Amino acid sequence: MKKIFSLVLAIVLVLSLAACGGGSGTAVNPTTAPDAAAADPAAASPPAAGPVKKLVAAHVLDQTHPVHQGFVEMDRLLKELSGGTMALDIFPSSALGDEEPTLEAMKMGGTIDLSAPSAAPVSIYAKQFLVCDFPYSFLNYDQVWKFYDGKFGDYLYGQLEGSGIKGLAWWDNGFRNLTTTNKPINSLEDLKGMKIRTMSSPVHMAAMNALGAAATPVPFGELYSALQQGVAEGQENPVANILGNKFYEVQNYLMMSRHFFDPSPLLISQKTWDSLTPEQQGWVKEAAVKAGEYMRQVSIDEEAAKLEQLENEGMTVIHFSEEQLKAFQEATKEVYKGFINDVGQDCIDLYMKCIEEVK
Repeated sequence: MKKIFSLVLAIVLVLSLAACGGGSGTAVNPTTAPDAAAADPAAASPPAAGPVKKLVAAHVLDQTHPVHQGFVEMDRLLKELSGGTMALDIFPSSALGDEEPTLEAMKMGGTIDLSAPSAAPVSIYAKQFLVCDFPYSFLNYDQVWKFYDGKFGDYLYGQLEGSGIKGLAWWDNGFRNLTTTNKPINSLEDLKGMKIRTMSSPVHMAAMNALGAAATPVPFGELYSALQQGVAEGQENPVANILGNKFYEVQNYLMMSRHFFDPSPLLISQKTWDSLTPEQQGWVKEAAVKAGEYMRQVSIDEEAAKLEQLENEGMTVIHFSEEQLKAFQEATKEVYKGFINDVGQDCIDLYMKCIEEVK
């Protein structure tokens, strides 16, 4: 079955490359590039003396999203560092599939080299990634990056050893917030019994159920139509995802609940990594880290403007009071206990210690 899957995915990739002009650098809208060099691959570095090694990067987000902008910046940096001998071909908006099949393709090797999913699907390969979805772990971005750039982030990537995928850097998908179609959420009572779409993350589902909602997992690529058809009455996502995927067309209210922080681990296929020379590995790692720093700042800088755009599109934005947030935090404070056996007590102890240190 794996051979059949790999063959089918390879055919899809070839067709996608043809459709997107594969071989021209990156499948990207130049208006989202951070500078002229990214918009014009030829300007990023001197012409390569030999064939260019291209790495395929696939993700589920739209071309305005900070994750996509991070890949555009990584492409620019990689060309610069390698003297034009390495580059990325970038496929956004689930062009090569949703997050789980993308990770499976990376594990198998040969079709997709890089991705930056949410943490939830990565837990298939290392259960310890479930802790990334524990609710209300962080108050702000300073706490987030002290945590993931520190020993716990290194610990998580260490758990991927032998899985077929490897961690390169920690990127940002943002704090997740609730949206609904027919009524605003001002209290837990308002949320009771509502069908709220979540990822297939068991932690997300447990947390949403703890809030009184009916967690309804739906793949990201099917979410718009699920909301449109009433399969779900609401959903939760970072602001950039809500705007970029036009969920404002099928959702009327946005509650700034900030209930999960959603890291975006930048991952590479282990087979791809092992095929690179030590020098090439160094270029890829440096480009990944620097592009991560760039896209993190983009994420922070753009959130206020994106909220304003959502309001201009007709969404009512509700900022929770301290008292409202406290009620949500209280309702979900025991969620982590249901996952101790999955991730191990040692993982929980280290998680708690590192959370305490960053706070």
